[in-house]
Amino acid sequence: MKNILTCFFMIIGFDLSGQGYVFGLNPHKMKWHQINTDRVKVIYPEKNEKKAQRVANMITYLYDSDKHELGDKKGKVSIILQNQSTQSNGFAVLGGPLRSEFFNTPPQYGFAGAVNWTDLLTIHEYRHIQQFFNSRRGITNLLATAFGQNSWGLLNFLALPRWFLEGDAVFYESAITNGGRGRMPSFERAYRALLLQGKLFNYEKASAGSFKDFVPNQDYNKGYHMTTHVRNKYGDRSLNEAVADAAHFAGVIFPLSQGFRRHIGLRTPQLYRETFNELGQRWKQEATQLRPTQSTAINNMEKKAYTSYKMPYWINNTELVVEKSGFLQIPDFIKIDLKGKESRVVRPGLYSSLNLTPSFKNGTLLWAENTYDQRWGNQDFSVITIFKDGRKTKITERTKYFAPEFSPSGKRIATVYVSEQNVYEIHILNLNGDIIERITTKENYFISFPRWKDAENLVFVIQKNSKNALAQININTKKLEVLNTFESYQISYPRASEGLIYFSSTKSGIENIHVIDPHTGREHQVTSTLLGATQPSISPDGYWLAFSEFDISGWNVKRMKIDATKWLDVRENNASDYLINDFITDGNILEEVPNRKFETSKFKKSSNLLNFHSWQPVLISSENTPLIGGTVYSENVFSTAYLAAHYQYNVNEKNSKFTASAIYAELFPVFQASYSQSDRSKNGTAFSYLSRTEFNSISVDEWLENDLELSILLPFNLTSGNHFGKLEVKSSYHGFSIRDYNSIAGVKRTDQGITSIKKEVGDFFLNGLEFNLNFQRQQKTSLRQVGVKWGQFIDVRFASTFDHTNNDKPYFHSKGRFFFPGLYKTHSTSLRLGYRHQPTTNLYEYADLFPYARGVGKYMNDRSRVIGLDYNFPLWMPDISLGALAFLKRIKANIFYDVGRSKLDRVNLSQHRVLTETSPSGAYYRSAIKLNHESYGVDIRFDVRLLRMLNLDFGIRFLWYSTDNLEGQNLKGSTIQILTPIINF
Repeated sequence: MKNILTCFFMIIGFDLSGQGYVFGLNPHKMKWHQINTDRVKVIYPEKNEKKAQRVANMITYLYDSDKHELGDKKGKVSIILQNQSTQSNGFAVLGGPLRSEFFNTPPQYGFAGAVNWTDLLTIHEYRHIQQFFNSRRGITNLLATAFGQNSWGLLNFLALPRWFLEGDAVFYESAITNGGRGRMPSFERAYRALLLQGKLFNYEKASAGSFKDFVPNQDYNKGYHMTTHVRNKYGDRSLNEAVADAAHFAGVIFPLSQGFRRHIGLRTPQLYRETFNELGQRWKQEATQLRPTQSTAINNMEKKAYTSYKMPYWINNTELVVEKSGFLQIPDFIKIDLKGKESRVVRPGLYSSLNLTPSFKNGTLLWAENTYDQRWGNQDFSVITIFKDGRKTKITERTKYFAPEFSPSGKRIATVYVSEQNVYEIHILNLNGDIIERITTKENYFISFPRWKDAENLVFVIQKNSKNALAQININTKKLEVLNTFESYQISYPRASEGLIYFSSTKSGIENIHVIDPHTGREHQVTSTLLGATQPSISPDGYWLAFSEFDISGWNVKRMKIDATKWLDVRENNASDYLINDFITDGNILEEVPNRKFETSKFKKSSNLLNFHSWQPVLISSENTPLIGGTVYSENVFSTAYLAAHYQYNVNEKNSKFTASAIYAELFPVFQASYSQSDRSKNGTAFSYLSRTEFNSISVDEWLENDLELSILLPFNLTSGNHFGKLEVKSSYHGFSIRDYNSIAGVKRTDQGITSIKKEVGDFFLNGLEFNLNFQRQQKTSLRQVGVKWGQFIDVRFASTFDHTNNDKPYFHSKGRFFFPGLYKTHSTSLRLGYRHQPTTNLYEYADLFPYARGVGKYMNDRSRVIGLDYNFPLWMPDISLGALAFLKRIKANIFYDVGRSKLDRVNLSQHRVLTETSPSGAYYRSAIKLNHESYGVDIRFDVRLLRMLNLDFGIRFLWYSTDNLEGQNLKGSTIQILTPIINF
C-alpha cells in the first residue's frame, strides 16, 4: 500500500508545464482591452476590437451549440489575441493557467482552404477547450478539483492521446464550415501516396514517426482519419462514450484504446488498420479513373533519404531556382538545369514554408525570411531578403512582408503587407526597400501571392467571407477586377504568362494546376496527377510549365510542355469530403454566427499577477524518510508573473524545508527572487595536528544554509539566419544565513588508526554577489542529424562573498562546447573546454557545476581544467516495435575522450584556520598537489517511443579511466554507466 501511495502522489505531482518559466513575451508598452462574458474572456490589443467581437460571438455560439458535442461539460476560458507575430498558429493549454492564444497573421498558403484564419483558429482551439472540459470526469475530475490544473492536464494527456485531440479538432473545423483541413486534398495526400503504393506502416510506426521513412503526420492526419472513421461507421455516440470511459480511466493502460474496444469492438491498432484499409480501397478505385498527364522530373539525382524539391522559379529557359530540403539537410536554394545538374545558390534563414515564394531577376534572388525581437518572444518579423554577387542583404527591417516578387524589369518589388490591426495591403518597393505605392482594397480582402502580370498590373488571390477568388489590379488606377467567381475551393500560387493566369486549385478533388483566361473567364485544368501538383512557374519563352509534385520519397520539380489542346475541362469534385459528408448537412456555421456587440473594458495586466492554479502533494512513505509536503503554483495569463512555493516535512527528523521562487517578466530586465533552505557539505582544507610532524589539512564541512537570492536577468534572443541563439546575463545578490557550521578532519596515527577531530565554527551571515553569462547558438538541424553541426555553448559564472575574512577569494568557472561538422552529413564533432577556480580554504563554497572528466567525477581542488572531444553519429534506424511498450527508432553512438588537470594550491598552514586548540610555531606548508585525469569510451543511445506517449533518449556508457588521488596513487579501471534519460512529449 505504501508503494501504491508513493507512485500515486508522484504521478499527480507531475508538472505538465515542464517549462520552468518562460519570460514575458509581449512588449510591456502594449495596451490591452477585454470582452468579459459568462462564456468567454477575450483579451486583445487596442485597435483590435472588431476581431475580438467576432471571436467572442463565435465562442458564444459554439458554447451554446449542440453540433458534434463531446459531452455535456462546458466552462469559461480566456482567449488572448496576439498581433505582434508573423507566425500563423494557435494553442490551447492546461496547466498554468487554462487559456488559448491566437496568432492572427494569416498564412499566404491557406492550408485549410478559404476559411478566415481567425475563424479557423477559434473553431479548432475552442474544440480543444471542449475536449479539456469533457475529460474532467471520474478520477480526472476528482484530482483536478483537489489539486488544480497541472493534475488535470496530466490526466487529460494520459487519457486522450494527442492524435485524438488534434484529429477531433480537425474534424470539427471541417464539419461545421465550408473549409477545414479535412476537406483539403493536400491533407490526405501523404496517406494516399503510401496506400497507392501498397505501403501501410504498422500502428506503432505510424504513431512514433521514423528517421528512416517518410511517415505522415502522426497526430493531425492520422487522428483526423481515425476519429472521423469512427463517427462514420459507429456513430458519434460510440466515440463520445469511448472518450468518457477514457476520462474515467475505466482502463488504466491506454484508456482510450480500451474505451474503443468496449464500444466498437476494436482497439486503436485495429481501428487504424480498418480505417486505412477502407481508405486505401477507395483511393485505389479513384486512381483507376484518373488519366495522369505526362511530365518529366527535373531533379533526377538518386535520393538517399526523403528529399523535397519545391518552389521552382525559372532563371532562364534552361535553369531554375528551387528550394531543396529533406531528412539529410536543412533548406537550401539551389540552381538546377534541365539535365538535373545541381549547385547551391544560398542557404536562407528561417521562414515558414506556408509563406515562401522565391523570385529571381537580373542575377538577384529574392525571398522573405523571419527575424526576431531580441527581448519579446511574441514579436517577430518577416523581412525581404536579396542575394546578389555572393552577398545576402535584408532590404527591410522589422516589417511584416510576405510573398515578394520582382517586377518584369527587376527594379520594383510587389509584396503583401499585414498590419497589427489585420489590414491587408500590397506594397510596391524599390530595391532599397522604400515604399513607392500602397494598394488597398475597399473590402479589406485578405491578399496572397501578388504576381506581376505586366509592368502595370498585378494578379493575386483575394479571400473574404470564407471564399476566395483570383483578382487583378492596375497599380496606377487602383482599379480592382475579380477574375472568377468566389468559391470555397483552395486556390493559390498564381502566375501570369502570355495573358493567361496559371494557379493551383483543388476544384477537381486533387490539387492541380489550372489556367484561366481573364478576358473570357474560361478555366481549364492543365495537369492531372495522382497526388497533387502545385506552385506553377512558366519559362520565359512560354514553352515550359514547371511545378512541384508530391511523392513518398519527397516532392519533385517536374516540367511539361504547355499545350492548350491537351487541357481538360474542369469538373468539380469534392472527393475529400467523403469522410465528413454525413456531418455537413447542418450548413456552414460561419454564416450563422450572430454579430452581437459585447461590452468592452480596459484590461489591467497588474490585476491578476497572483493566479494560483495548481498544487501538488508530496508523500513519500518508506522506512527511513517519511516526507510530507506540497508545492503551490501561480502564473498569470500573460506569462509575466510566476510564483512557486514548496514545503517538505521529515516526520522522523522533525525538520522542515521550504523553498520559494518568484519571477516578474513584464519589463525588459526580468526580476527574480527566491528563498531556499538546504543541508550543504563540502570537502575542504582545515589544519589539525597532534604534533609538529603530524597534521592533516583535509576536512569535511557541514552546515545548514538559508539563501535569499535577488536577481536581475537580461535575456536576449539572438536568433538570426538559420541559427537559433540566445544570450542571458544575470546578476544576483545572495544573503546566506549559515547555521551549525562544523568541520570534521581525520588525523592518521600509527598506533590508534584514524582519529576524527570536530570543530564547531558556529552561525554566521554572508553577503554574496554572483554574475552569470550564458550564450547559446546553433544551426538548424536536419531530421537525421545527430548532434549539432555548427554551434557554440558558453557558460561563465563568477561569485564571491564579502564581509568575512575567511572567504575573500572568489569562485569562477567557465565552460564551453563548440560543434563542428563530422565526416558525413549526419555526424557531428564537438570540443568541450572548461576552467574552474574555487579555493578549498574558503569557509563557504558555492555549488560546483563544473563538467569534470567523464567517469572520474568531482574531486577536491582549487583549480581544474578539462578538455573533451566527442564524435556523434547514427548506427541504425531499425523501426522495431515491442508491441505497445516501445518503438525503437534509432541507435546512435558517441565516441569521447576527456583530459582533466586539477591542482590543490600550496597553503601556509600556520596562517590557516585550525581545528585543534593549539597550533605549531613557525610556518608549515602543504605542498601544491597536481592531479591528472583521463577517460575515454563510447556512449550507445537509443531513440525510443515509450508507451505511445513519450519520446525517450537513453543509453549506456562504456568507459575507461585513469585518475590520480590525493594519496599519490594512480587508479585505472573501467565501468558501465546508465545515461540519464531525456524525455520529450
